[in-house]
Amino acid sequence: MQAFKKYTQVLGTAVLTMLIGSVSQAAADNYNIAVGKSLTGNLAFIGVPQANAIRMAVDELNAEKFLGEDTLSVTVEDDANDRGQTITLVNKAAADPNTLIYLGSIWSAHAIAVAPLLNDLKIPMFGTAQSVEPLKLSEWYFKSTMSPPKSVTTIAKYAVEKVQIKDLAVVFTRDAENAVVGADIFRDYARKHGVSIVSDESILVSETNFSAIATKIASTNPDAIWIGAYGAQAANLVVQLKRAGVRPDLKIFTTAGLGTDYLEAGGSAVDGTYFWGDFNIQSADPRIAAFVKNYEARYSATPDSWAAVGYTEALLAAYAIKASLPNPTREKVRDAIAAMKDAPTVLGAGSWSLDAERVPVYEQSIVMVKGGKFEAAP
Repeated sequence: MQAFKKYTQVLGTAVLTMLIGSVSQAAADNYNIAVGKSLTGNLAFIGVPQANAIRMAVDELNAEKFLGEDTLSVTVEDDANDRGQTITLVNKAAADPNTLIYLGSIWSAHAIAVAPLLNDLKIPMFGTAQSVEPLKLSEWYFKSTMSPPKSVTTIAKYAVEKVQIKDLAVVFTRDAENAVVGADIFRDYARKHGVSIVSDESILVSETNFSAIATKIASTNPDAIWIGAYGAQAANLVVQLKRAGVRPDLKIFTTAGLGTDYLEAGGSAVDGTYFWGDFNIQSADPRIAAFVKNYEARYSATPDSWAAVGYTEALLAAYAIKASLPNPTREKVRDAIAAMKDAPTVLGAGSWSLDAERVPVYEQSIVMVKGGKFEAAP
């Protein structure tokens, strides 16, 4: 009898422990972040580091129990920089009741196409696209990075005042709206401040042979050039310009849309490139330094500005979800994002806010390519 009594006491304790554990598990919820980035094609140099950084951020947040017993999950899919695929992925995310936010749209044209759809689906979205037009089309759409007017003006002012350029050539991709806008801003600022525009050319995103344009530009002997193109294409253009005989000390100015593929494709030819920086890899900010260290350890690669943007998008999504607890909804998440001020991220000096027009605000710096690496410009 004593043995049976002791057994039932032990059994009762075990059952009680199991019940408590079951209640605890039942009380824990998981909230999903859906991601659609360009993992293949000509914009994979943007999408892949973004997706990698998003995965890393979610893992880190869960490890530190950012949501307490609740957890975050992430589903990453390839939008292939295709408008139809982008729309399909947004619809798919909206159909999943566990998904609270969508991170995607690198290309402005796709963001503009998707934004009105968000009003019907009622799901918040962060986009990397430079254009502010999607913000006007939907209160469910948010930008993660700053807009061209301020960013391009920052680098244009540096070019005029610090580098003191005199004769400028301009090349931009005419089938990319943000590239057209950026070229207009840089060209206009330079012209208004006494710089001569000696050459003004446009190319297509799909082009690879720039020999004719390079020869034409070299004949005008500019001391500086604005290149409104991304990644390997921009690097390819620079290489062909150097072969065509532009001056060796040509100063190259371009957008923040450069990744490590720009360095790899351009080699020593792209030394002397200047652009505005959303991300300062040399920052002493503890969060930014930890991001760089952890990304390098996980992926055996140095994070570029696109990785920093992806990491920031994941952080902002997590902040909004946490602010919406204990019963988060997509509407609460949207409202939490809209109210964000001084959110800690890895962009700029580490602080991210939205202005009255819902355009991101953070400190930018001027970055240059020197010795095959990105570093702060003097």
